[in-house]
Amino acid sequence: MSFNLLNQANLTDEYCKIHPNQKLVRVGDEHNSFCTLCVKEQREKHLNDLVLKGVLSNYHRGFRDVLRKDSIVDDEDLWEASFENYEVEADSEAEVNLKKAK
Repeated sequence: MSFNLLNQANLTDEYCKIHPNQKLVRVGDEHNSFCTLCVKEQREKHLNDLVLKGVLSNYHRGFRDVLRKDSIVDDEDLWEASFENYEVEADSEAEVNLKKAK
C-alpha cells in the first residue's frame, strides 16, 4: 500500500499557535500547512459530536413522537385531528361533549 501524499509531507519552520512545540506540516506546494495535533483534535471533536448526536437522538426518541412512530394508526389524516377541527352536528351530544372538552 502506498501513500504518495505522505512522501510529500514536510515539516515547515513555522509553529502552531495553539501547540507551540508542534511544527506545522505542509503536503506538497498546493496545500496550506497544518498542525497534526489540531487536525487530530478536530477529528476527535467531530466524531464525539456525531456520537453525542446519535445518543441524544436515540434518547429523545424514547419520549418524542412515540405515538407517531410506533402507532398502529395507519390513517395519517388522523394525526392532524384536534378539538379545533373536530366537526359535530348542531345540538348533538357530540357538540355538548366538545364544548366540555374545550
